[in-house]
Amino acid sequence: MDDNNKEPGQILSFPGGKKIPTNGEVGLPFVIAEVGHMPTAEPIDPDEVAEELKERTAYVRRQELVKIFESGGSTAETIDILLKEIAEEAAHLKWDRRRAAKDGKPTTNYNVARVGALRNLAELLLKKKEAALAERLDLKSPRFQKIFQTLMSFFHESMEKSGIPQEDIDLVFKQMKADMLDWEKKIDTVD
Repeated sequence: MDDNNKEPGQILSFPGGKKIPTNGEVGLPFVIAEVGHMPTAEPIDPDEVAEELKERTAYVRRQELVKIFESGGSTAETIDILLKEIAEEAAHLKWDRRRAAKDGKPTTNYNVARVGALRNLAELLLKKKEAALAERLDLKSPRFQKIFQTLMSFFHESMEKSGIPQEDIDLVFKQMKADMLDWEKKIDTVD
């Protein structure tokens, strides 16, 4: 009996020894696809495709970049992960370029891709630096001045409630004022 005329539920044999159940009609549960660089058709089991999709989905969900977006991480955290990812990809490209050069293969595509990755890395580093500058405290802003005044009032009231005499409170605040003459410079050095 010819392998291609098997009854439903039988095993169909392909060249190379691969055997698959026919499940009724040959070709129904399988897709013929081109594999590799050869235009040779090979049956693809839909269960294998579903399993690979499941593995791929799980892999993607474990990635740091995906996790940071799902958790609503800060921009700084996201940029740090992006920098790491780009640096890693640039390193892979460098490895591939060196291997291609060693094997005597052209390296132009690797060079172009790596330069692009390094450019993206530099742009993100600059954006990270800009974001860090934007996050610095503007000590002269009206909002900061109001917050500072509220804190000073809070300290004053707490000292009064503690039973500290008014002349001692005044002395403490005069000393704080004297010590704070160059406090803006000191705060600029804090990371």
